[in-house]
Amino acid sequence: MRPLVYMNPYFANLTGNSEIRTNYFEEADSKGLFVKNSTDQSYLINSLSIKFGMIDFTNPEAREWAKNIIKKNMIEEAGAVGWMCDFAEYTPMKVRYANFNESSYTYHNRYPYEWAKLT
Repeated sequence: MRPLVYMNPYFANLTGNSEIRTNYFEEADSKGLFVKNSTDQSYLINSLSIKFGMIDFTNPEAREWAKNIIKKNMIEEAGAVGWMCDFAEYTPMKVRYANFNESSYTYHNRYPYEWAKLT
């Protein structure tokens, strides 16, 4: 079998869920790897019953962190030979990026490109 997998640049807040092995949300949040809101906290998106953060692709540390997760979890552990990288178009318009001095409206359309480029 040669699996294809699905992935997106969002990390769900699963704090308190004892069934998960690694809480990537907590790790990224504590390292400041998510895009930020106007008060420089991780910008969290609500989706029904979960909240999630989005990787800040303007932050080189965040890019490397996400790339290593893909390598470890998707390629080495899951043995994926390919994937669908989805949902980067859902980027909110009013967020702050670590290393982008233009309007977040400008970077909004570039975010999916950077996600595809990373994967």
